[in-house]
Amino acid sequence: MIVYIEGKIISKLVDKVVINVNGLGYECGISGSTFEDLPEEGKSVSLYTYLSISENSHNLFGFSTLNEKDLFELLISVNGIGPKTAMPILSASRIDDIKERIASGDAKMLSSLPGIGPKTANRIIVELKDKVSDFSTNSSVKISDQSIISDTLKALNLLGYKGIEIKREIENIVSDNKDIEIEELIKETLKRVK
Repeated sequence: MIVYIEGKIISKLVDKVVINVNGLGYECGISGSTFEDLPEEGKSVSLYTYLSISENSHNLFGFSTLNEKDLFELLISVNGIGPKTAMPILSASRIDDIKERIASGDAKMLSSLPGIGPKTANRIIVELKDKVSDFSTNSSVKISDQSIISDTLKALNLLGYKGIEIKREIENIVSDNKDIEIEELIKETLKRVK
């Protein structure tokens, strides 16, 4: 089992990356959040990996965090969800949001994710709720805070600040200070990312 890979990025697309490891090129399927975390082509990268072996193919999937890999493995443990269904799910929403929805039994949100219908959403909740129940909903940003987060993200994008790290910083600030105003949130985020 290949559980970790380190090498130089040869090419990267939104859903896959090719990494040169001592002269061998490994193609890894990736999520959108892992893509955001990747350095430029030609730079070194380290990814956690999962090797999927089926009758017709061997596929390697890469993850920038263990948290993402753990959720991927939980998702593919559910009957009817394979790696190629799990990766778009990870790309469509934040890891913490997916875990929170599973823990709270939010089938409607889960069924809005790519490749997931109502029956599969309910199956995910039934099979994984206990496995993610230790996830604290208090540590995640509430839906009511999404508006200020979205507005701040748009403002910072206009200033040239983009990527998943910016969004994480904004969410961390909001989770620490629920009553923060947008102007203060923008200033605080800029302080942290400079």
